[in-house]
Amino acid sequence: MEAVRPARPDDLPRLLELADAAHTELLGERGGPTWSVREAPPTPRDGELRAALDDTDRCVLLGTVDDYPVGYGVAGLERLRNGELLAVVSDVYVEAPF
Repeated sequence: MEAVRPARPDDLPRLLELADAAHTELLGERGGPTWSVREAPPTPRDGELRAALDDTDRCVLLGTVDDYPVGYGVAGLERLRNGELLAVVSDVYVEAPF
């Protein structure tokens, strides 16, 4: 990746492509089938990604090469019982090079 920038609502189609690629890749890994029905975001994923883009407590970033998105990440804030905030990364994916 050359750069990282915040994702915008107009990035949603590309975000969905990346999220689908991540899901497909993880599904083939050891434990993937269980992960897909226990922890993976529900399909279609556009609702979850759209919500993340609109949520001020979450951050959606795109990794780019020549301004083209090749990876993404989603992190959110979680308030702990002691009042402190914890950043929780829910998604990280980067396409393999061609």
